[in-house]
Amino acid sequence: MKAELRAFAEHTLADARQVVSDMFSPEACPILDKMLANPLRKELGEQAAGEIAYQDGRPTAFQGAILRRLYLGHEQIIGIVGSTLCSRPETSPVLLMQLMKATIKPRGGGVLFFANTANVASMKMNRMLGVKGGGPVTCERIRFAVTWVPRFLKWAWPKCKAKIYQSINQLEFDSFWRRYLAGNVGLVASRSAKEMNWMFGEGIASGETILLGHSDEEGLDGYIVLRSTHGGKRWMVMDWIAVRDDEKVLAYLMKSAVRFIRRETSAVFLEMVGFPEAADRIAAMSMAFVRRATNNSYLWQFVSGREDIPQGSWFYGPYDGDRAMG
Repeated sequence: MKAELRAFAEHTLADARQVVSDMFSPEACPILDKMLANPLRKELGEQAAGEIAYQDGRPTAFQGAILRRLYLGHEQIIGIVGSTLCSRPETSPVLLMQLMKATIKPRGGGVLFFANTANVASMKMNRMLGVKGGGPVTCERIRFAVTWVPRFLKWAWPKCKAKIYQSINQLEFDSFWRRYLAGNVGLVASRSAKEMNWMFGEGIASGETILLGHSDEEGLDGYIVLRSTHGGKRWMVMDWIAVRDDEKVLAYLMKSAVRFIRRETSAVFLEMVGFPEAADRIAAMSMAFVRRATNNSYLWQFVSGREDIPQGSWFYGPYDGDRAMG
């Protein structure tokens, strides 16, 4: 048997689609195009956005490796997100582990490997490869609010007063991000207007993603992003952040999100997974219910140097990985 790894890039996109479509579904394939459209990939001149494993010339396994800009305080670092791991049954276990090792290795100057959609099997394999870090308890459960309201009663629910964005305004969102970084402590994923547009722009344009914002006298100081799933019956929080991690702004945004989903959609639930433990108390004021997930979906490992993600980090959310990319 001849086994090899090849870079996932534009010239091997068809092979990656074949594996992902067969092992997940054709609906999972758009994330591959998003990986290749990553603006940081072009900026850093990194061709490979992951690897494909081949046996006797046939693609049998895939894992994406998504470059992400992060900040430790004010220091910029590069991270690598493991994404969309899948493997045909006939794939050699040795080859599969080689594929996963290739994803974890530094690329583009990356110093942190992380992922937020790990299942039980991939978590076990990553542990075997030495990836020891895990997420807080918020990554082990799903917090939710029941949002279904009979249509004839929707008029009685309060309107959402938060600003509803129809697109990512570059000046406004870049200004927000500068303000956030000025007071940042710990680890946070970059949210420039270009990155926000890459992550959420298409969804906002199609109406499948809703972005609600809060502003003070200096401009935008917080926002929350919601995405429709399960044919619109469920919506999920995909991002949620405020300057200085301001609890009042965060609470306002979460309350606004529940109001919007109840009044403007036919959804049954609004759900969220992850975020720092400190944020869970704020979320619980608007999303009172919790159910356990099948496993802790978050994993991370610094390549060298640091051993821990600092306290006070605004991390572990859907944006910090590939959960928000689907």
